[in-house]
Amino acid sequence: MARKCAIAKLALAVFGGLATTFQAQMPCFQLSGRPLPLATSKVPQPPGKRDLPLATRKVTLSGGTACFERPPAKLPARSLPGWLPWLARGHQHVSIWKKLWPFVVSVSGVVLSVEATLRGRRDAERAQQESQEGRTQAAADRMMVPFPPQTKKAEVVERDITKTIEERILGWHEHATIIAGRFGAGKSVAVEEALRDMQGVYVHQVRGNDWEEKLYKRLGLDGPDMLEEVHRRVGDKLKRPPILLLDIPRTTKQGMETISSFAKELSSDRKLAHVIVCASSAAMAISFDAGGSARQKDIWVGDLTEKEAKELLTLRGHQNDWKQFVDACGFNALDLVDACDISVEAKKAEMEQKARKEVLRFKDQCKIAGDTGKEILNKLLENRQAGEGAEELCTDASPKDVAMWIREKGYHAVIWHTVKREYQFASELHANAAIEILKSTSQSTP
Repeated sequence: MARKCAIAKLALAVFGGLATTFQAQMPCFQLSGRPLPLATSKVPQPPGKRDLPLATRKVTLSGGTACFERPPAKLPARSLPGWLPWLARGHQHVSIWKKLWPFVVSVSGVVLSVEATLRGRRDAERAQQESQEGRTQAAADRMMVPFPPQTKKAEVVERDITKTIEERILGWHEHATIIAGRFGAGKSVAVEEALRDMQGVYVHQVRGNDWEEKLYKRLGLDGPDMLEEVHRRVGDKLKRPPILLLDIPRTTKQGMETISSFAKELSSDRKLAHVIVCASSAAMAISFDAGGSARQKDIWVGDLTEKEAKELLTLRGHQNDWKQFVDACGFNALDLVDACDISVEAKKAEMEQKARKEVLRFKDQCKIAGDTGKEILNKLLENRQAGEGAEELCTDASPKDVAMWIREKGYHAVIWHTVKREYQFASELHANAAIEILKSTSQSTP
């Protein structure tokens, strides 16, 4: 035993330790201090342990062999994850999952089946919509929506011309309808009011020669054959032909020739649809020709009556001073509405200045066939007292050429009345300006 202790002491001395205790017949020693350097230690240490401090090492001598044991390092206590106890009791849930699993699989199958069905239905609907049949029906459904005018019902004045247009629409059986009138007379408002909430109506603006292609594109159609089928379907459903309103802004300068042939075929030859042409420019209205006056219906929208003007101004809060507006601006609907936004005096001065410029330019520059402008103005002044306009033959130029010149130049001193077939002053202000200008011209001429 003494010999074994000596060997142990020698071993401890090698590692710089001292014997501390003896337990029974087995001597035990404890090492304390710094970590053992690897260079002097002949005992290899496993990875991860060689850098641990020798806070507590025990050496046990047994059979002449030195065995060193180091207790594991104390690690900070960590709490168990919340799911671990549940997992530990997993055997209790296995039977539940075994029972639920067929149901889960069944529900998943139903969900996938429904999703596939919906996807297939969407694909089928998309294919139907993109097909010729689908696009044709979509255009027909679009025309069946009740027509909503841009102007609210409460803001619209009840006019006799609206009733005239409505009677034409309800009693239509053939030929296109041409709505014309002075700029700002309220043509578009009157037509839209006559069509309010009516089914089978479609409105398309004409801005150039490509208006027909744009019409088909807007409706999602390939061409006239599909449009014909749309009209047939709508007509069969409503028991009357649908209405196609072609709105021609004042700035449009091309497209009337194709409009004439288009309207002639639909409204006169085949009677598939009632084509209504609302022309802001008199030149475009004159240019329409579906085969003569017998194959078209011309409706003229004039200025407001005194009663209509009073109602319009009352709606805009001028029930007490409406007469002041009328005296200053006349009975043009647009001029009266504009006057409500600015002072009456400012609007009157603006209109007088504009009228004078238009009359002067028309007199001096409209020379289609000689002094065309001057000849028309003189004839209008001659017939003014009799309340008549100037007939077509007062000048060598045709009304169509005169109207085209006015539209291109923008000098609207006179208009061509498409129903009365005569020239008229555009307004009382233009008439007064013509009297002043022509009188001063005659006085200055020797």
